[in-house]
Amino acid sequence: MLKKFLATLLIGTLAAVALTSCGDSKAAGVGQFATVYATATSPGVPLDSDEATWVDATTQSKAQACLATSVPHFASDDVNYSVTSTAWTSGNTGQTNPTSASDLMIQKVILTLTPDDSTTPALPAVYQTQFLTSGIVVPAGSTVSVPVRIVSQELKTFLSNDLLCTGLMYKYRATVSFEAVEVNTNKVATITVPGFVLIRLTDFTDK
Repeated sequence: MLKKFLATLLIGTLAAVALTSCGDSKAAGVGQFATVYATATSPGVPLDSDEATWVDATTQSKAQACLATSVPHFASDDVNYSVTSTAWTSGNTGQTNPTSASDLMIQKVILTLTPDDSTTPALPAVYQTQFLTSGIVVPAGSTVSVPVRIVSQELKTFLSNDLLCTGLMYKYRATVSFEAVEVNTNKVATITVPGFVLIRLTDFTDK
């Protein structure tokens, strides 16, 4: 009786494992659509973001920082992320006749900025979590570079009283997710980039 029970338990366990391994489940962060799945990666290096470049108030030509005759110019910073689409195979979906793989369109970018150290202040909600539009198409089975504005001109302006001519450096962790729609099926899923990009934001010496 005991042997029969153990055999039944073993068969049930193996069946569960087999179902799990043959299913279409992917790791957390992978966008799972009807005909493709998608992943994303960051550049993997910190971003040194210059708070401002300085120009002459009259001529608008390059000038020395922090002079009475100089004014700061704020510019946003973009980082290029890679989004990869991979078609499901019959082994992934269990379909006898796999559907033709569809392109994806990135509708929205969710950007979150959090302090990296105790000397960096938390940001107001409007900067802490940002929803950015995209519209970039990722063809099925390809990898596409997607620029994301992770430091905006508005954020630099907001932090200017803290960072201009003070020598302070703020460090933020930028985490990014892409909300995409599958063009042929209208299925929506989120692709989350693993890890974060470290932003080092200060008034660097102009080159």
